[in-house]
Amino acid sequence: HADLILVMENGRIKERGTHQELLAQNGWYAQTYHKQQLAENLKEDR
Repeated sequence: HADLILVMENGRIKERGTHQELLAQNGWYAQTYHKQQLAENLKEDR
């Protein structure tokens, strides 16, 4: 498990925090996480 996650864009830190902090920010990390969760759920429902 990671203590700190960094989201980088063009060599710069765009977002930083724990998993929970990044989800609460509702930025790129959270949007990507939720899309992946949705894709997994749809895959399981087939």
